[in-house]
Amino acid sequence: MRAGLQIGTVGSGVVNHDPGDYDLDTQFRMVKESGVFDYFEKTPAPGEIDRYLQARDRYQLPVRAGSFYYVLGRDEPLLRWHLRVAKELGSIVQNVQIQTNDIDGARVTDERLAETYLWAAELGEQLGVAPCFEVHVNMWSENFARVVRVGELVEARGVKFNITLDHSHVIFKIDNPAEQEIQGLRAEIDSGAVELDPYDALRSAQSRPGVRCDRNRSSRNDRSVAVLDRNAQTPRCLRICRKRKCQYQDQQIPKTVFGHI
Repeated sequence: MRAGLQIGTVGSGVVNHDPGDYDLDTQFRMVKESGVFDYFEKTPAPGEIDRYLQARDRYQLPVRAGSFYYVLGRDEPLLRWHLRVAKELGSIVQNVQIQTNDIDGARVTDERLAETYLWAAELGEQLGVAPCFEVHVNMWSENFARVVRVGELVEARGVKFNITLDHSHVIFKIDNPAEQEIQGLRAEIDSGAVELDPYDALRSAQSRPGVRCDRNRSSRNDRSVAVLDRNAQTPRCLRICRKRKCQYQDQQIPKTVFGHI
């Protein structure tokens, strides 16, 4: 594996031109043959571990990370087992998505999340696998200010707080009032506790109606990133156009945001 930043992929992300239902061996082969990725990410289901070990060894493609979601009050044994599976596969991190409510339907508090992290971190240290709490839609971390608060609680105890930042789950909140209302995120934005938008132009764009643009049109000055739409079967795209004059609207602006399906 190359030194420095390493790039991985999950099995569900393996496509050719169109998504396909590829078996495990084919997924590993395609990822290896691409020459792009350094590792595979997966937490196998029970009964699949041997197949992943065989594919890992056959294609010399490490499984360096796992990922799963958990409900507190029910799934702590599952997380313990997943950390052990990660060690067996040679993974060094386990991405941990914790749902907003526990098994009894109560909202999980910052303090409980911090205690859960400390417990998982202790297990992980014994196994050589670092748990990373993931910023993810439909989880406690969908309110990004809570991530900071939980991290501060953990690090006040002298333990490093590791997160997995899924940037697409942050970006789609920008200029999206309905999504910002979820878990009280809008109040955090209004108070200045959370700043979603790194581009000054996006703030002024919030008051303008969106402009649809052709997915096939692009230039070297454009940059596109995948954005999650929780109600869509496929991701939406957010295009940040850096041209001073955009052919899709009349007014001249430095940067304009275009949402298109």
